[in-house]
Order: sequence, then structure tokens, then C-alpha cells
Amino acid sequence: MNHQDWLRDLELEVEARHLLKHAFYQRWSEGVLSLDSLRGYACQYYHLVEAFPRFVGAVRNQCPDRAAQQLLLENLAEERTHPELWLRFAESLGLGREEVVGTDLLPETATTLETLRDLTQKRSYLEGTAALWAYESQIPAVAEKKIEGLHKFYGIDDPRGLEFFEVHRSVDLKHSKAEREILQTGVRTAKQQQAIRSAARDSVAALWRLLDGVYRAYVAN
Repeated sequence: MNHQDWLRDLELEVEARHLLKHAFYQRWSEGVLSLDSLRGYACQYYHLVEAFPRFVGAVRNQCPDRAAQQLLLENLAEERTHPELWLRFAESLGLGREEVVGTDLLPETATTLETLRDLTQKRSYLEGTAALWAYESQIPAVAEKKIEGLHKFYGIDDPRGLEFFEVHRSVDLKHSKAEREILQTGVRTAKQQQAIRSAARDSVAALWRLLDGVYRAYVAN
């Protein structure tokens, strides 16, 4: 299978489990989540946002290709500013920063972070890139829907509180394109293709697991 075919198949596979299909995000889009549910989500998801620069940095550190290193370095520089933007969103929900930062992790959140840590630190740089891509390729559409729901149903329209999502409507288009280029250039064998598919699947499953935990703890109960 040539590069274009296998990458396109992988894109379709990720699309089939797009995060917007998760019950939590569907309820967000419908405006039926309580404000407390959003607050619980904000506290848990912060820990993914906070850890993500380290995931990007870990992939870059083991990447042997200079061009790919530069693409990942640019990604990393931008990601380092995003925890602050997330805290501003949390404040728009009425949360305090210390409350968010000090929140105990749900088991599902902890498992998600452990999985992404393993994918980006203990696998090949191509597998780590696939894990990043499987996440960041979905975020522009997710951010768009989040902004829409926050405006329409929750009365949140403060630019300061929405900046995280506004940024991600565009920046992750660039990030995911760069990650796709790294995969397209670096993957040479069927064995590598198989490893990339596995890493992308594991990344998507981990992200769903985080939302499963949020739904269990803050919606279903």
C-alpha cells in the first residue's frame, strides 16, 4: 500500500472514532451539560493540556531528522502557552486556578496520561508522532463545536475565556499537517505502517477513556 493510501485509511479510521462522537461532547453541543459537568471536565482536561508539551518534547528529543525536529520544536513552543489559556477558560466557568491545578485525577484521566506518555516516550518517534497527530488532527473541529456550544447555551463569550479554543481552531491545523508530513516522509515499510496504526488507535482510545471518566464522574452520577 502506498503512502497516500495507508495514510488516508488511517485518517478514515480516526474519523470513525472522532471525539465529537463521544456522548460528553455531543451533550456539550446540545447544551444539556450542567455547568458543574463543564467544571469537572475543565479540571480533568487541564492535566492533559499541561502534560501535552512534554509529550511533544519527548517525540522531538528522539527524532533523528532535523526538518522534523524543527516542525516539532515550533509545535512545542506554541503548546507551552496553552495551559495558561486553559486556566483562563476554567476561570470563565467560575473555577479558581488552584482548584483546577490541584484536582485529583480520575482513574481514567491518569490512565490516559500514562498511555500518551508511553506512546511518546517509549515508542519510536514515528509512533509518537502518530499519537500526537491522532489527537491534534481532531482538535480544530472540536474547538469549533465547543465555542459554538459555549456561546449558544452557556453564555460564555468573553474572548479571554475562549482564547484556548480560538487558538486551536487554527494552530492544530498547522500542527497536524506538520505531523502528517513527518509520517509521510518517515514511514518506509509495512511494519512501520502497522506500528503507526497501532499508536494512532491507542492514542484515540486513550482520549476517549478520559472523556469516559468525565462522563461517569460528572454526568452519569
